[in-house]
Amino acid sequence: MSGNLSLRQELFFIDKINQLIEGDGKGNKLTGSKYQCIEVRTIEMDMKVDLDSESKLDRSPAFITSLLARGQEQADEFLRSLPVHVQ
Repeated sequence: MSGNLSLRQELFFIDKINQLIEGDGKGNKLTGSKYQCIEVRTIEMDMKVDLDSESKLDRSPAFITSLLARGQEQADEFLRSLPVHVQ
């Protein structure tokens, strides 16, 4: 849970800096900055079955292996979807 919180905070701050760089629509803009907008792409964990609350406590090797395999499939799909110049 704490790892997820840290990630969410980092994504929030990246988004906030991007907003400052682009401007707020009222003429306020971060100028003369060394910062550039950052595009963050995410992969939502999409399991082929619904994960219930008990799955959070499941530490069985078979379950963990299935999570890793599905994550690998999704990562491969994600990488294939990127423009060639990004890869």
